[in-house]
Amino acid sequence: MTKTFKNHFLCNTANKLHLQLRSAGYGAVEDHWSGTITNPSFTHLYYILKGTASFTAADGTKHLMTAGNCYLLPAGYTYSYALETPIEHLYFDLKLCSVDGFDLLKNCRKPLSYTFPSEKLPIYLSCTTSSDLLNCLMMKQELYVSIFTMVQKYNISLTITKYSPQIQRVITYICSNLSLQLSVHDISDNVFLSVRSLTKKFKAETGMTLGSYITNCIMSEAEHLLLTTDSSLQEISETLGFSDQSYFARWFKKLFGMTPTQYRQGR
Repeated sequence: MTKTFKNHFLCNTANKLHLQLRSAGYGAVEDHWSGTITNPSFTHLYYILKGTASFTAADGTKHLMTAGNCYLLPAGYTYSYALETPIEHLYFDLKLCSVDGFDLLKNCRKPLSYTFPSEKLPIYLSCTTSSDLLNCLMMKQELYVSIFTMVQKYNISLTITKYSPQIQRVITYICSNLSLQLSVHDISDNVFLSVRSLTKKFKAETGMTLGSYITNCIMSEAEHLLLTTDSSLQEISETLGFSDQSYFARWFKKLFGMTPTQYRQGR
């Protein structure tokens, strides 16, 4: 007698998971490595290969980052970083999310860390400095392993929120028409909901106002364009619907504590 079990939950859930890499690379730093990351919209992951660095939380608590360890600093976590000794490190700016773009690590409110296996070091180095497809897939697998090792170690709960078809359409429309000029009226007209019903329903299901969600999406896209493209500030400001480059720069500095140029150079 043959017994089979079809795991629909596994298929449906796995298909909704998505690891977005905003920036990745290798750095060997001897001096002048410091800065402040203010309310980032994505998670920072550091693998310290040699030497010692540090990060200081907004409350003044200082943490050392030492060789042989991996550190996860979650989205929304403001910190300053500095060099203690010359270091070599790998860095990844990422977001673990479901198809709607919401961060699955949103319940993580503190830094996480673990000691990575020393035999993994050659794999990390070869994958991070390579443009080979197989190495890219291998590194993505290692990132998943690191994230879930820390999630399990610190008992961080992961949840995928189910949204109504109406709110799913709202999120899709926002992502497809992302701009500072996007208004609640534009969205309500295109998803066939009154402004009152739209704003009330969106807040009830997501826990965020529409304005906050749009701002977060624009913030994330601004970071992405600054870190992964050579687009000028004028081009980025136009892409995101700002009236001019100076307004974009003021808006960005208010949110991140530094100008777009400083952010691009510092990362």
